[in-house]
Amino acid sequence: KAMAFFPEKINGKYAALLTINTDLPPSKIAIAYFEKKSDIWSKEYWDKWLANLEDHLIFLPRLNSDHLEVGAVPFKTLDGWVLIYSHIQNYLKPSLRIFGVEAVLLDLENPEKIVGRTTKPIFIPERDYELRGIVNNVVFPTGAVVVNDEFLIYYGAADKVGAFISLKLMSFLSLLK
Repeated sequence: KAMAFFPEKINGKYAALLTINTDLPPSKIAIAYFEKKSDIWSKEYWDKWLANLEDHLIFLPRLNSDHLEVGAVPFKTLDGWVLIYSHIQNYLKPSLRIFGVEAVLLDLENPEKIVGRTTKPIFIPERDYELRGIVNNVVFPTGAVVVNDEFLIYYGAADKVGAFISLKLMSFLSLLK
């Protein structure tokens, strides 16, 4: 379900980050490399990949009760690849769930390696349009872009509206180190 391709090849291969078990927790974020584009649709490729799933995981949950989902296409910085993702605390206890947006910095040459990450959510539902809607108390990232010295995160709120937040790029990157 949630999958994002790197905007350029990694070590000569196509690469994607994807969420495993999105609707059957606990979810995990993993990486897949493809020699050729046709591998993306190959049942044989995915059967082999799934048989070795543990080799492809990027470990991001803080607790076993957390739920993760890829949110935006990774973007390249001098320090590494930035991935914006949903990090839902207490997912298995609906009354205690906290939907948050977090970020991880992955190594440029070996994106399975975590270089840095946020220590807490960048933001959680706080505004009325994030708190009330089709699904209350929900924010989930859908895109990210750098414009000059601004970092914009586009997100869905309460399954009803789209919004964005703007951060100073250098301040944001300092959160990851």
